[in-house]
Amino acid sequence: MSLMENRGNHKKKRLVLVKPPENSFFSFGGFSLAVLAAAVRHMSDVSILDCTTMTFEQAGQKIMALRPDIIGITLMGFSSLRNGVSLIRAITAAVPAGEPVPAVITGGHGAFVFPEKILEAGSQCVVFGEGELTLQEILHSGIRPGMPGTIVLSGGKMVRGEPTKPI
Repeated sequence: MSLMENRGNHKKKRLVLVKPPENSFFSFGGFSLAVLAAAVRHMSDVSILDCTTMTFEQAGQKIMALRPDIIGITLMGFSSLRNGVSLIRAITAAVPAGEPVPAVITGGHGAFVFPEKILEAGSQCVVFGEGELTLQEILHSGIRPGMPGTIVLSGGKMVRGEPTKPI
């Protein structure tokens, strides 16, 4: 069941926040994920996974071994876009037969630059701006087209919500 279909189910979800495999000058992605984890630890079983030194296949398998309901991927810059697409594909490939693919949400500047590429790869949602309150809302109510701080594909078209107010 996707997050779009699962609105109103307030069971504590397993959330895995991921820094994807990449060689990057941006070393603060782990910090950004820790900030997000702190914002939602009261409402989810949250883990942070640094996959920077793994292959995409290893990362997909490691993520799926945690049995997540939701996967959040940070894409720190434009150069991260290709890696995000590859990671989403590796996650999908690592899902055991007969099991649903967990909801994938992406954020960071890399996701925001070309959201259509990330959404077409299989992310259900791109989060833009400060993600703490948006992630809380996603965990509480699911993903909705037009939700503040998000971009989704709906009916084959990108739907962008209004920016969230800074914290």
